[in-house]
Amino acid sequence: MTDAAPAQAGFGVGLVLTCSSLFQALGSTWPSLMSSALRLATFAMPALWLSMQPGFRLVGVWYLSVATVVLQAIVSLALLRQQMRARLVVAAG
Repeated sequence: MTDAAPAQAGFGVGLVLTCSSLFQALGSTWPSLMSSALRLATFAMPALWLSMQPGFRLVGVWYLSVATVVLQAIVSLALLRQQMRARLVVAAG
């Protein structure tokens, strides 16, 4: 395992928590719920499949977790950008 994986996971978790807080401040918690549901869906099924493979090692689940956290962070940032653009258009108009 490389030292970069924990750093990426920590950075991703920080982004997700920050985006969730901003969604809450904007009064729109649905985007946060959607990104969390996406992470659960993209983690649970592949983790179950991995656990049934011959030669299964727990480190595979760790890498899957890091990948899904990074995916959730990207989705959360995209949804936050969309929300902020919508709010700025309303405020400017």
